[in-house]
Amino acid sequence: MYEEQKNKNEITELLSLLNWNSEHLTIQNSTYVELLSTGQINIFSNIELKKDILFLYKRYDEISTHVKEINEFSTQLYAKIVNNHSKYRPPLPTNMWDANMLYKETMFDKIEWQYINQPFSEDFRMLETTAYYYMVKHTFFTDYFIELREDTSSIIRLIDKELNTR
Repeated sequence: MYEEQKNKNEITELLSLLNWNSEHLTIQNSTYVELLSTGQINIFSNIELKKDILFLYKRYDEISTHVKEINEFSTQLYAKIVNNHSKYRPPLPTNMWDANMLYKETMFDKIEWQYINQPFSEDFRMLETTAYYYMVKHTFFTDYFIELREDTSSIIRLIDKELNTR
């Protein structure tokens, strides 16, 4: 990012590091919902296990909401950069991205992208802030993944233990 970008290919490569689309956390909770709605959660006699299961799915919901909020904010940051530096087309909707935008000659104006080589400019700092936000966002996502993987593995072991003692 701090090296001089000399042409549209280098700028495109730099901007490709900021992925416009980010996946939301999709929760597959049909078994959990069925356990609750039918009262089958009581198949487990271990009260702590039941509490752990309830807490895990509550945590899934919290994390899912946070991931969605982070993704929407990062998309807004990126949209602001792209919209500020593309006078040859209307502003992008915040839920869509034309990945080939900079490959079209009519969409690229060397002058409007000069800020990318001016680290003290407001536009460069906005790009830098956005890149930093993306880095932090992916750190959060990795931490969430590890947390949920460990908690889920622990609950699976507890379920196996209870089922094997019957």
